[in-house]
Amino acid sequence: MPVGKDQVTVVVPTLNEEKAIGLMIKELKTECYANILVIDGYSTDRTTRIAKENEANVISQYGRGKAGAIRTAIDMVKTPYMLVMDADYTYEPKDI
Repeated sequence: MPVGKDQVTVVVPTLNEEKAIGLMIKELKTECYANILVIDGYSTDRTTRIAKENEANVISQYGRGKAGAIRTAIDMVKTPYMLVMDADYTYEPKDI
């Protein structure tokens, strides 16, 4: 049985990703992913503001590093499936 996009939360760990986060969120929405959770690792730039302006859910992570972001996501995600996507646009949302 195929997984519906509404059953997936796309988790985007961030740390100072203001240059790419807006585009990433917009493209995720274009691909019909509505559950977008930005887990911020204490950015000092406009990352969280841009993410919120693009209507993503934004929370601060526990601890430090990507492992801390993933631990936070595991505690917070309520959908049956979670996908982790780099915020630096390493991969395009259309490739999910």
